[in-house]
Amino acid sequence: MTQKQTVYEHMLTHGSITSMEAFSLYKITRLSEYIRELRKEGKPVITSDERTTVNGRPCIYRRYFLKKEQ
Repeated sequence: MTQKQTVYEHMLTHGSITSMEAFSLYKITRLSEYIRELRKEGKPVITSDERTTVNGRPCIYRRYFLKKEQ
């Protein structure tokens, strides 16, 4: 399975993925590139910016989801 397929399967199974999840689970460092390729193939990937605090400092990261069919 390619890394792009791994990302897609993860979103199908778990609902979403972040860069940290992609790296810690699969050692994938180019998540945004695979998301771009999936969108180019017509996959309905949506993005959510999420906020957290790390060591007392604000941090924003992206979570990628597959849009549910209506």
